[in-house]
Amino acid sequence: MSQLNPPVICIIADKHDLYDDRAYWKQALSLLEEGFLVHYIVVNSDESNQGVTKEGVSFYLIKRKQYIPSIILNYLIKKAFLFAMNMMK
Repeated sequence: MSQLNPPVICIIADKHDLYDDRAYWKQALSLLEEGFLVHYIVVNSDESNQGVTKEGVSFYLIKRKQYIPSIILNYLIKKAFLFAMNMMK
């Protein structure tokens, strides 16, 4: 696929790390080899960062906002917070 403006693909992952076996090595690199411009957003990161891998995939690491360490309690507190914000409108 040789074009002046290649199609752009954005992969968003919240359960995987940057170099995940399936999302990065199979999906992102296969799309890159076919001529797509690939952006890979990882939401479950411990830090915020961005760059380009040596294979040529643009990546964006986004630190997930966590209210407390427990995933389930974090989910419930987030939902309660959003509900309270909607009630104030």
